[in-house]
Amino acid sequence: MSKPAPPKATGQKNLFSFFSKKSKDESAARIKAKKDQIEKDVAAVTPNTRLAIYWPADKEFYPCVVKERFSDGRFSLLYDDGDKEMVDLRDEVWKRIDERKDRDDDGDNHEKEDTESGADEKHASKRRRILESDESFAMDDDADDDDDDDSFKIDNVEDDDDDVDEPPPPRAKPVAKPTVTVVSSKKRLSPTPRVSPTPRKSSRPTPPKPIPFAAGAITPPASPTAPDTPIPNEVNPPGTHLHNHLKFFTTHRVDAHNRPSSHPSHSPFTLSVDTTELEARCRQFGNNLTPAQKQWWEIKASHADCVLLFKTGKFYEMFHDDADVAAKELGMAYMKGVVAHAGFPEAAYDKFLGMLVERGYRVARVEQTESPEGLKERKKETRGKKPQVVAREVCGVVSRGTRTYCYLEDASCFENDNKMTTGPLIVIKEILLEENDSNTMDVDEEDSGTHAVCEYGVTIVDAVTAAVSLGQFADDVLRSRMQTLLASFAPLEVILEGGENGASKTLQSLIKSACPTALVGRINPKERFPQSTAIDPEVRRTLNRTNQDVQPWNPDEAIQEVHRKGYYPRSSRKNEPLNGDGIARWPDVLRACIEGEASLALSSFGAALFYLQRSLIDADILSMGIVKAYIPPSTGCSASARTITGTNAELSETPDQLQEIYNREAGRIRGVDLMDTYDSSSTAEEASIDCMVLDGTTLNNLEILHNMSSGSHQGSLLSKIDFTRSPHGCRLLRAWLLRPLFRKAEIDRRADAVAELSTGSLAMAMSDARSLLKKTGDIERLLSRVHSMGGGGRGEGSAHHPDERAIYYDNEKHNKRKVGDFSKLVHGLKAAAGIPELFENMTIQSPLLMKIVRTTDDGGCFPSGLNEKLDWFFENFDLKKAAKGQFEPAPGMSEDYDHACETIENIQRELEAFKHEMCNFLGHGARSSWKYINTKEDAKEKYVIELPSSVPVPNEFEVKGKRGKGQNQVNKYRTPVVERLVEELERAIDIKNEGKSMGMKLVFAKFDSQRDVWMAANHATAMLGKNYMLNLFNLLSQANITISIPS
Repeated sequence: MSKPAPPKATGQKNLFSFFSKKSKDESAARIKAKKDQIEKDVAAVTPNTRLAIYWPADKEFYPCVVKERFSDGRFSLLYDDGDKEMVDLRDEVWKRIDERKDRDDDGDNHEKEDTESGADEKHASKRRRILESDESFAMDDDADDDDDDDSFKIDNVEDDDDDVDEPPPPRAKPVAKPTVTVVSSKKRLSPTPRVSPTPRKSSRPTPPKPIPFAAGAITPPASPTAPDTPIPNEVNPPGTHLHNHLKFFTTHRVDAHNRPSSHPSHSPFTLSVDTTELEARCRQFGNNLTPAQKQWWEIKASHADCVLLFKTGKFYEMFHDDADVAAKELGMAYMKGVVAHAGFPEAAYDKFLGMLVERGYRVARVEQTESPEGLKERKKETRGKKPQVVAREVCGVVSRGTRTYCYLEDASCFENDNKMTTGPLIVIKEILLEENDSNTMDVDEEDSGTHAVCEYGVTIVDAVTAAVSLGQFADDVLRSRMQTLLASFAPLEVILEGGENGASKTLQSLIKSACPTALVGRINPKERFPQSTAIDPEVRRTLNRTNQDVQPWNPDEAIQEVHRKGYYPRSSRKNEPLNGDGIARWPDVLRACIEGEASLALSSFGAALFYLQRSLIDADILSMGIVKAYIPPSTGCSASARTITGTNAELSETPDQLQEIYNREAGRIRGVDLMDTYDSSSTAEEASIDCMVLDGTTLNNLEILHNMSSGSHQGSLLSKIDFTRSPHGCRLLRAWLLRPLFRKAEIDRRADAVAELSTGSLAMAMSDARSLLKKTGDIERLLSRVHSMGGGGRGEGSAHHPDERAIYYDNEKHNKRKVGDFSKLVHGLKAAAGIPELFENMTIQSPLLMKIVRTTDDGGCFPSGLNEKLDWFFENFDLKKAAKGQFEPAPGMSEDYDHACETIENIQRELEAFKHEMCNFLGHGARSSWKYINTKEDAKEKYVIELPSSVPVPNEFEVKGKRGKGQNQVNKYRTPVVERLVEELERAIDIKNEGKSMGMKLVFAKFDSQRDVWMAANHATAMLGKNYMLNLFNLLSQANITISIPS
């Protein structure tokens, strides 16, 4: 078989090989013509052009798209398999994909007599010849990875006729490894590492992709050789910027405790910045280290795991390795300069934040908390060294598991019929149980596989609804209960204990297999807490931990921090709480963990607290007070199978108080008991079981939540019975589906309620109720948002949160989102309030249904007087004005605001009285010409008196200015009386303006103070419409089924 014809290409000079050498007697005119044609074809290539690049070693064209063209003639290419490359098309064999057929037919391609010798080598190394000015560089990657000798060949290029004497071997499509970009005489590694898909013609094994760290940005790898020097005032390619030359940032990277990345206790949260090297490198590249750059490095040192969005004016700027992330993930272009730099406007924050978070990065939002004018004032007040840059603070850190969808983000994904649900953040504390440390009791042979080998403490945080669950349980050798937990919650982010004695490899492997898309991070037993950069020392004291070096997994330290921050009400105002004391008003579950010494659950809670505090959402979530108990479903193991000495848990048990609270929560809605007395005919065994056991294996095999083929929601049992109208309904239905009823009496009770709803007048009422339920929206999520917007989550220190000092330029957009969320909530609750009226005059037989659709006055769950409570907000909150930032608190909403308004009116009356008194004293001329100027509240030099110069005035009238001349001259006066009144007036105006700006916050806070009422309505509507009742009603209605209960 004859060899295939060499591919035709539109390219520069040949990729030299032994069979494609040009003869030296080729005419100069022909060479020049070819060069001119090549230059013409290359000039026609623009960004987004589709090309195919020929790789001789693979004997194949690989399709790609042109992403960017640089001034020196090079192009940035993105291959279809995700690989990136920087090439000079004049040195490559290439063709346009959309013109391939025409070019082949017409013979317009610049055909190269290509060789086959190098292509026959299956594992040929990648080599390229790049011509720049008077030198050409060839890079050899054929050396072993462990070989330190990565040398570069430099060949002198003489003239166009002789530049073909030494052709380099053909290149092969690289195997999967961090992308290599060659743009000059040295090897450059892409600043942001990734693993490329394995190409078709490569047999080299692909290195395993590491589990991404939940804390975000990946540390850039260091090249074994020095990167190229960046060029000032030019757009430098990736891998050449200032940060690529910093050893403390690349090859010698250590954390705040000087532990290298290879150390088992290395913390990715922190970075040790070598200021000496940084300043030296800046001088080397002609770039002075400015105060703002120093500020950036100070913040980066304590948030090394994050992509920093650094606010400068109206833009979020991204520098150094963060700019590399912007170029890679967001498609942004580098700006000119030796420092890698990219950015976007404030208005695009939610768009780019979502892109980064979904790709697994943690994003720290750094806002300006001081205006330039404020900086000038601070300089005047500062003795000694003056501040040189406006204050900036980290106002929030967002990751997959800590994303709350606040007013800065677009939360439309939760609206309408889009039943979006988000996975939680799960923090796991693990201890392994040694055989000789436990007392093994006699067990039957069939129970021998149920011995506990480990024990877990878990904290589950749903950032969207501000719900926290605590649990502690033992597990078997198969980790059955942990597998069930992971399958049930499908977490977006998992935090494990780091360090030498951290999470076991078994647990890590289980998480990787059970939650392949979850971000897995580690918190060490000892971590450095980031210090606040606020100007006010009192604010810094509030935001900082007591000690900078903290022990996140220490239960005692966690309890002390909860006391200090005041997330929950104090039980005493006189005595300072001691460890374990002063918790009488804390959530029942957390209090039970402390009193029952559930040390593992508290340990995981401490690590979760550390993580939430770093993200600056700790108060928003914990102060909601929603703390639930997580009890793993029984696996059928004998309670006496194994007793663990020195621990609080057996394989089939958890702390008794947690179990008691869980059982109580399961049968009650806001204090209303939904369970009747158990049927006396129930056996003792049945009475001891709450629900059917669906472990992780069962959930997967039966496709309860996800299908087995693709892992998506489609085709699962949940997707077939889910007729809910909101994310909240979907969440609650999912929770019920994971724990099917087991007791016959409870099944009969629920079936009776559904049967009664599906017939007669109740069926008609239920149809009307469905239209109201569709309007309720996601009450649970919106209650959490209003709680945060009202400052309730931040308690007395609400003004200390950095967001309260941040300077935003898109306030109108933010106000609209705040008002929009509040409007949806109050209208949703208004719709829910109409549901009991539909069933008011109907006879209901089912005790369960009666409790769900009746108000609390009639023994039901719906709060009484709900409409009256909502009417106050409809009457006192103008949604249109509030959306424009023009809302003012109604009388009685704020005592300070009301008093300020009253003070302003009184001072204005006193000023008029003073005018009347002085005019009577000065005579008719003053009475007709006296005038106050600058009377508006935002005016400067308020209430200056203007009188003609011809009017005689007392000596106490001080001239402040004049206008006009001669007989038309008017003097401007200020008197001690007016000056005193103006000072009082300005103080009152400041209080009024502060109250006005806090107007919406006051409304939200007042609404949040009645959260128990709104939450009761939320639970009632969930029980009725968003879950079992409405779903079964819909199924029966669609299938025309009548329920028949067997006797």
